[in-house]
Amino acid sequence: MRRWLLWGMLLGCGCAPHTQTFEGQGKMQDLEVVPGARLEARCNECSLRLKGDFQELDLEGKDNFIILEGRARVLRLNGQHNSVECQDGPERVFLSGSGQRVKITEQPGRSRPQIQIQGTDQAVTYRPASEKASSPGSDKSDSGSPPGRP
Repeated sequence: MRRWLLWGMLLGCGCAPHTQTFEGQGKMQDLEVVPGARLEARCNECSLRLKGDFQELDLEGKDNFIILEGRARVLRLNGQHNSVECQDGPERVFLSGSGQRVKITEQPGRSRPQIQIQGTDQAVTYRPASEKASSPGSDKSDSGSPPGRP
């Protein structure tokens, strides 16, 4: 009983975020993430719609498409050809592998995330909150490189 009480207190103070896991192959699914949690997703060829405001998305795999309805403070993508669309931008983005894509809808008053990139062919693009998701040519790209470098 004491152990559960202590664990609950740690979760309540934000000291140890709850970790949810998702594993799949070729799945299409909506997933509600526990507020303040960390989501570890290990999947290939999955299409996920994640709902809720949570601490971190740690995605490993290839050919995944994720829509974040809510906010993850930290995005970690590792693998090949994963795509994440964020309705509310994270504070930090870590891309590793090749072909990772993150599309962020900018929110007024919120700064752009810190970006750390390892690997090749990675991109983070931004779309103003006033534009619809399907507006072609509305993305502004930031590859994490200094100006003048690809």
